[in-house]
Amino acid sequence: LKLDSFDKLRTCQREICSKCHVSRKYYCYSCFLPVGLAHTDLPQITLPISVDVIRHPKEGIGRSSSAQAKVMCPSQVEIHNYPHVPFYEDTSKVVLLFPSDSAVKIDELPTSGPGSPATIERALFIDSTWAQTHSILRDQRLVGMQHVKLDSFKTTFWRPQPNKSDVCLATVEAIYWFLREFHSAVKQQPYNGEYDNLLYLYAHQHQLVMSRLEEERREQQQ
Repeated sequence: LKLDSFDKLRTCQREICSKCHVSRKYYCYSCFLPVGLAHTDLPQITLPISVDVIRHPKEGIGRSSSAQAKVMCPSQVEIHNYPHVPFYEDTSKVVLLFPSDSAVKIDELPTSGPGSPATIERALFIDSTWAQTHSILRDQRLVGMQHVKLDSFKTTFWRPQPNKSDVCLATVEAIYWFLREFHSAVKQQPYNGEYDNLLYLYAHQHQLVMSRLEEERREQQQ
């Protein structure tokens, strides 16, 4: 990954969120704002399309990686708490990422005209457990949308869902890999790290978790 330096995060202290006035570190997962940091301290990213995330009400936002995507791209990522569903005037310009029986890979979409990668303006993701996702997919407002699926990418998430394979990605991972495949399909040129910093907060948290687990392992061996 081509990530910016974590130096600003390493010196960040726990502070009070300016909006909800709750103590947070790095960012507020309720308000989607940096905490102890300015927006300019974070890498600046421009996504090729806008992203909507529908979050199941029982999916704890503090445990969700979708908040990190919103913090990193506040103007291009929107998070909707179900049963609120974003309204799309033209659903042919939207794809819903879910590996249903009808789902196709991005490079299997029409090469031109409505529904082709070049006409897609928004990508929709569902942030929930796999069991919760099916209840959202049955919502009539989502019925008929084009489903897309990814190649099999292994998750690096440190809290995998029970009894699920390692190709069940965290939401921010799914957004990242979708954007990479979308980039290749639309721009038709090699990917060069353009969206890697979408994973900036996620990668930093992953590093902290892995370091802590390694320290705990060494202590157990003593």
